[in-house]
Amino acid sequence: MALSFRTRFSVEEAARRVTDAIVNGSFSAELVAQSASRAPDGAQCVTLLFDKYYMRAGNHCALCVSLDDLTGSTKVFAASAGTKQGLFDFFDWGAGDDFEEEVRRALED
Repeated sequence: MALSFRTRFSVEEAARRVTDAIVNGSFSAELVAQSASRAPDGAQCVTLLFDKYYMRAGNHCALCVSLDDLTGSTKVFAASAGTKQGLFDFFDWGAGDDFEEEVRRALED
């Protein structure tokens, strides 16, 4: 599952809050990569890629977060992947959804 919403924070502030909440909120999470672009008109896009180990899923989970203000307000998109162990493992014990919700919580007032 993925989530998409808008936040009142700027792209830079939202990226800082999300990174801080995820990396400092867990002993097993890390920021793997990030990319930032700015258009000539000042619009921005930041992409963050995180990795976190979930004991309950017995696996690492990847989280991609995209932040942009192309339409004037900051749009947030987050999607998780990689939480299932094997070919016949059809659920991740909620690890992916929980990882995505960390983004929403980081950007709440």
